Amino acid sequence: MSHEWLAFIPLQPMSGFLQPLLESIRQILSEQELFLSMDGSLHKPGQLRILPSDFTHESEPLVSGSGKAWCFLSKEYTSSHYPALLKLGASILVVNEALDLIKDDLQRRKSRLRTRPLRDSWHDTFTTFINDLLARNNADYREGIRGMCIIPVRANRTLEWHRPGPDIFLPHAVNEGTGPECILIEMPINIDIVVLQPDAATAPRRRDLYLALGVQQASTLHIRTAITKLMTKSAGGCRFDLLRSAELLFWFNLPLGSRDELKAWTSGDIDDHTKLLFMRSREQYHAECLVRLDENPDYGKHFLDESYQSSQVASRSRGGKTWRQWLTEVAGVRWYPPLADLSSPKMLHWMLDFVHRRDSILFLSVIQTYWAQEYSSTCRAKPELAEVLQKCQVLCKHGGTQELSKCWFPTSKILDAARKYGVENRIPILALPDATQEHLISDWPALRDLGMRHSLQLWFYRQAISLLSATGQPPIVSSLKLGCLYRDIADRLTLEDRWNIQVRHGDLTDTLPNNRQDDFKNQSLIWDPAGNVWRTMDQCVWESDITLHRRFIITSVYEKATVSGLFAIHLQVPSVSIECLVEELEYLRDSHRPETNAEFQTTISKVYTHLAGMNATVEQEEIIRLVESPTKRDARADKLQVFIQGKESDL
Repeated sequence: MSHEWLAFIPLQPMSGFLQPLLESIRQILSEQELFLSMDGSLHKPGQLRILPSDFTHESEPLVSGSGKAWCFLSKEYTSSHYPALLKLGASILVVNEALDLIKDDLQRRKSRLRTRPLRDSWHDTFTTFINDLLARNNADYREGIRGMCIIPVRANRTLEWHRPGPDIFLPHAVNEGTGPECILIEMPINIDIVVLQPDAATAPRRRDLYLALGVQQASTLHIRTAITKLMTKSAGGCRFDLLRSAELLFWFNLPLGSRDELKAWTSGDIDDHTKLLFMRSREQYHAECLVRLDENPDYGKHFLDESYQSSQVASRSRGGKTWRQWLTEVAGVRWYPPLADLSSPKMLHWMLDFVHRRDSILFLSVIQTYWAQEYSSTCRAKPELAEVLQKCQVLCKHGGTQELSKCWFPTSKILDAARKYGVENRIPILALPDATQEHLISDWPALRDLGMRHSLQLWFYRQAISLLSATGQPPIVSSLKLGCLYRDIADRLTLEDRWNIQVRHGDLTDTLPNNRQDDFKNQSLIWDPAGNVWRTMDQCVWESDITLHRRFIITSVYEKATVSGLFAIHLQVPSVSIECLVEELEYLRDSHRPETNAEFQTTISKVYTHLAGMNATVEQEEIIRLVESPTKRDARADKLQVFIQGKESDL
């Protein structure tokens, strides 16, 4: 049915006898269901509403009019038909009716407001309509709008619709700058703040409406409170929540109540406290290289996720700190391990222990690198850690390991001395990087402060002779060099050392016997080339004119001028004594054969000659005669002891 007939309905008042006709036409047509609605049904004109343009989206009503006593006029009618329809009783949709339609729509499970995607242009049309109503400054309209749940908000991870109010905030806590310089930091998802859905805030007109309805920028106090609550949750948060939280704390320069509360996402896809984490870095002595993270990805849980260091705020400074400075100085993320383990302060940090077990040379380099910066002060505050370091087993140049405190620093003098005396493969000389390079203790203050022995002390030479004798084999150096070793020992004995020698190395004290002779009495430290054996001091004499078979004559092998300082002066090794002579006579008597009688008699002659120079008493000579006579052996044993005691009293 064509609607052109509406054009023939008179709109202006008639005169004359036609005057009642217009009212009759209106009366008749207003009672007839002749007018088409949008759903295709016919209605009386009074039951139809003309759809205004501001409530129209893509030629359709913003929300459905179903369920009402009236219907929307069909789109087949044009604006040219509206005057006639209005005369017949149709009406244009009024604001209150529109607001009622919106309220009804919000009650439906499939509300158009909630089912349309937020990026759909429908929401722009809806926003424009609401904005126009607010612009009229009508209190009733404003009150009606404020009672509607038309604000899209993000609650945790879901979209919800809330009534306007001051408890809804813009989704971006920071929105500064333009273009490449723009900083846009979105509120964390799990934060305890209701924020406008980000997609709903992108269009300027929508943003203006939400601001007019009370949505506001969150204050730094709100942000700090919410972030602190998020950080203290046992579950922490997702990757981007934690990153955004850290960025906001940095941007607003918000103080932390405790570093323990701050968490961050790790490269191991878990969250952890920032004070336990390390920055990603390929520098030689930084944590990532120390654990070889590329080879050991399981250690990723100890490292800050890379998204932090590539953050949009990475190039910015706030409160006098760069982003990296904030992460390390405020959040407590580290580039390298601390000396002490956080859970066991008297033990080394697990990463240092890992490095030590894998490569002690690298371990020492790390200690040295951070010694002045941090580790030395840690040792001063916790002396037990210095002791832990001193007891660490480290690689030596001989290929074995030794406690750090018992090693020698590889100075050129120490290396030369070790080679000179043939102990370079035995004495524990520390292995350091660049073995071909000359090392100075001044370049290694960490080792110096830990008591590393770095000069040719008495203990070095004492250790060298002990190592040579410990094998029980002939020394690999000549007697001439061995004599020099004895001389070096003597040269480092002071008057005080002669009676009490204390050698410091590390924090430990090795005390040699109070009597300087005890060391050489108790250990075989004197090499006898003729006997091919190492001897104690009691098995030696300083010098003798008589050849001895049971005692080693030191000056028979070693130059007197070279070794007199040690053996004659410090150790006071005696020259040939009556006891030595008796031992020699016994040896010759017990071992002589007929063919050695002449030698035996010659020795006795020499003994008597020597005794003459010793002012032997009659009793002493009797002892010698007893040795000569095997039949008097029992009496000799008793008298020999009396003789020795008498000889000692004469001396």
